[in-house]
Amino acid sequence: MINRILIKKSAADILVSETLKFKKLETGGVLSGYYEKDFLIIDSVSGPGPNAHHQVDEFIIDKEYMDLYLDQQYRDSDGQNIYIGEWHTHPQEAPAPSEQDLVSIAERTIEWKHGAIAFMIIGFVGFELERLPSQSIAIAFHPGKQAFYKIPIKYER
Repeated sequence: MINRILIKKSAADILVSETLKFKKLETGGVLSGYYEKDFLIIDSVSGPGPNAHHQVDEFIIDKEYMDLYLDQQYRDSDGQNIYIGEWHTHPQEAPAPSEQDLVSIAERTIEWKHGAIAFMIIGFVGFELERLPSQSIAIAFHPGKQAFYKIPIKYER
């Protein structure tokens, strides 16, 4: 079970720049990093990819881009950085997962056999760099308990 998430500054900067590119549409990407005891270190995040689908209330990642990005992260980190989750935006100031988000979180967690994974949601209404901590949440699914839970996020400065 994941108890905490640390997002490195370079990864947080990408979250902000990608969120600002699509101010009125949902966007997202994958989280890449590693496990350290009971917490995740998010070392890098991707953008959506050139063939992603963006709407006001829906986002579909470019899966081919995601796979290439994760392969590159794995190679560049000598096998340390792996897939540890996904992120996307919502047209809210205080983001909350939709029913579809919860289904996706549970499905991907059950499919992934290499450790716990996290899903971040960033609210893009009134979004600014300084508001990233207050406008983002992380959620995970505990398969054994069949329960969702929020994970505290710390942003590296």
